[in-house]
Amino acid sequence: MYIEIKEVMAKITSVTPIMEKHGKKKKRPAHSIIFEFAMPNTVLDAMDGNGLREAFYRKPKSASVDPKSGQSKLDVSNVSDGISQLKFSWWQQWIDIPGELTGWNLTLHTGNTERSHIVLDEAKVGSFATLPKDLGIALVKCKAIVHPTAGEKGRIDELLQTEVKISIMPPDTQQAELPGTTTDQAGEGEEESEEEAQSEESAEEPHQEEPETAAQTSGDAPIKDPFAGTDLARGAVKSDAKVTTKKSRKGGPQPDGSWPFPSGVPA
Repeated sequence: MYIEIKEVMAKITSVTPIMEKHGKKKKRPAHSIIFEFAMPNTVLDAMDGNGLREAFYRKPKSASVDPKSGQSKLDVSNVSDGISQLKFSWWQQWIDIPGELTGWNLTLHTGNTERSHIVLDEAKVGSFATLPKDLGIALVKCKAIVHPTAGEKGRIDELLQTEVKISIMPPDTQQAELPGTTTDQAGEGEEESEEEAQSEESAEEPHQEEPETAAQTSGDAPIKDPFAGTDLARGAVKSDAKVTTKKSRKGGPQPDGSWPFPSGVPA
C-alpha cells in the first residue's frame, strides 16, 4: 500500500495512551490516534489494486436518489473517469483493507502558522478501513501510532472529537527511484558522485609546499660544534669562584675525640 494524504480535514475519534513492547523487557510510551476523513473514491485504487473501486462504483445511469427523502442528488464529484455512482445505496459496512505505513510523518495542522503544527515523525499508520459513499466519495478510517513529547500529548488530547487538517506523507529521506533502478543502485550512484566531487575539489586546491627545516637544507653534512677548539671543549676553564667550607662549631667534638672546655676550668 502507498497512499499520501496532504492537508485533509479529518475527525479525531479516539486518542489513547498505550505502551509499546519491544522484546520482553523494553517498553516505550506511545499514543494511538484514530482518524476518519472523506476522500475521492479514486483513493481506493491506491489502497487496493484488486478492483475494489469498480466493485462498488459505476458511471451514473440516472440521478442518484436519497433513500430517506426520495429526492435526487446533485453529482458534483470531480472523478475524471466518471465512475462515481454507488452501486449499492444500502451499503453501510466498513471494509478492512490490509496494509501498513511505517516510519511516515504525521502532521496535525493546528493554528495558523507552521510553528503551531504538531509534527510526529516515525509514525506507524495502519488499520485502514473504507466505507463507500455515493457521488464519488469514500470515507477512510485509519489508526496512527506516534511518540509525542509531553507537551504534544496534552495538545493531542485536546483535539479529541474535533476536526483538524492532517497530512500523512513519506519521510523526507525517502527519494523517488528512477525507472529501472533499485534503492541500492541509487545509493551507489550517490556515493560515486560524492567521491567524484571530493576528487575535483582536491584537484582544484593549490598545492602548498611546507618550509624546509634547517636539517633539510643542510643535507647530510654534519653540524659543526661552535665550541670546538676552545678552553671549554678542552676542560681548561678558569674560574674566580671561591669555595668555602662551613666552620665547625666550637662546642663540638675535636678531631681527636676530646671536648674543649673554657680555659681555667678544671677537668
